[in-house]
Amino acid sequence: MQYVPRNLYRYRPLKSTAPDKEVEENLLNRLCSEIAERRLFASDTSKLNDPFEGAGVVPYVASMGSSIPMNLGFLPPSGRDYTHGFRLISMTERYDSPQMWAHYATGYCGVCLCFDTSFLERRLDAVRYSDTPIMEGGYRADDMYLRRGEIAPAALLVKQGAWAYEQEWRAIIPEEETEQGFVRYEVGDLWAVIVGHNTPNDAKAAIRKACEKVGAHLYVTAPQELRYRLGVWPEGFHPSFDGRAIEQELDEYCERNGAELFERRAGEWRNSMEQAKIRVLNQMSTE
Repeated sequence: MQYVPRNLYRYRPLKSTAPDKEVEENLLNRLCSEIAERRLFASDTSKLNDPFEGAGVVPYVASMGSSIPMNLGFLPPSGRDYTHGFRLISMTERYDSPQMWAHYATGYCGVCLCFDTSFLERRLDAVRYSDTPIMEGGYRADDMYLRRGEIAPAALLVKQGAWAYEQEWRAIIPEEETEQGFVRYEVGDLWAVIVGHNTPNDAKAAIRKACEKVGAHLYVTAPQELRYRLGVWPEGFHPSFDGRAIEQELDEYCERNGAELFERRAGEWRNSMEQAKIRVLNQMSTE
């Protein structure tokens, strides 16, 4: 039985690798459009940027010539085709991962979308991490096509151990069940957007406007360097540094402004005993 966490998170960039104003405007416009229209993009599994995607579980293909590349450590073309025709939604348990804010939200110039997982609950699976692919043998080429609905998700739910820090969950969805690559969700499913503190003010304003249309709260990252802690504060909150604890000031700010503490809504899920229980049960279900 799969136990899915109530809240999962998804990072998005707002800055291009090489400064390009047009590209960055497109990133912002696309993000705001998807928020306002309640659409979630699902990646084409044949166009993922990790060359090891789909090789986590390797079905041995009993076709002429397949054993030669496999014996040399290569996945034959016929072993890759079974992942085509699917879309993938990636989420993570972590909203405060320094690595993911740096990589996927381009150095805190981006966002972290906060979802209630109920709209995807039956599709979500935890990614397993392994240092070696899992071999499954004996498929004929025609079996690969007929059974791709079970083979592809299994293969796409195993990644190299180096990615374990992402604590990733995935929904593998057949192409025909999406709306041109998008999945719809309802008001309330996206309950908050965290904006990186390096995001320009005009971009924050555009994101705020999109959030208002769907009732999502807006928060901003606040790195507390001497605690090695990434705070997540309601947009508009600024500490007074008058000697009071940040927690006290946040409580008072939220009470005055009708805001909600992020950690209270998120439930500090990852630090609870519930998470430990879920991880154990998930592991048991895969053994």
